[in-house]
Amino acid sequence: MNILLFLFLLQTPEVPFKPSNEFEIKVDLSFKQKENDFNQYNKVTLDYSETVAQKNRRLSGNQLPYLILKINFLTFSDQEKKVKITNNLNKVVYNKKAELATLIKLDLGFVDDIKDRVSPNTFDVILINADKVSISHVLIVIQEDGTFLVNKEKRGKF
Repeated sequence: MNILLFLFLLQTPEVPFKPSNEFEIKVDLSFKQKENDFNQYNKVTLDYSETVAQKNRRLSGNQLPYLILKINFLTFSDQEKKVKITNNLNKVVYNKKAELATLIKLDLGFVDDIKDRVSPNTFDVILINADKVSISHVLIVIQEDGTFLVNKEKRGKF
């Protein structure tokens, strides 16, 4: 019985989600060419018969969706002093003072890499007080099927 009470007291309370009306996340989805063949950097070929239009058409098949999220906080509580973003690899990707005018660009990379788990798929936007204690957070997840979740709410699919 004492062990259960001890374990219960050791559990830290879960940090609440920041209300969705206090922030907005915009999706910036563009198409970029992904360079996979490392040997192509060593090759130099000139084809004078190929026009620019033909070259663009040839390269257009290599365009893949590339994802950047733009996070904008509409309000902060009096305690929220700093914004820290970590990914599922426990790497800090953003760590700055919380300011309303700041637009945070979160470069996630190619959508296929995120879905295939080649690059991080989960980001935790943590709002911290002056004593470095987490006050609230925003959880961003892209699942293997491409479902885009913000605070466990479905926001779309890639």
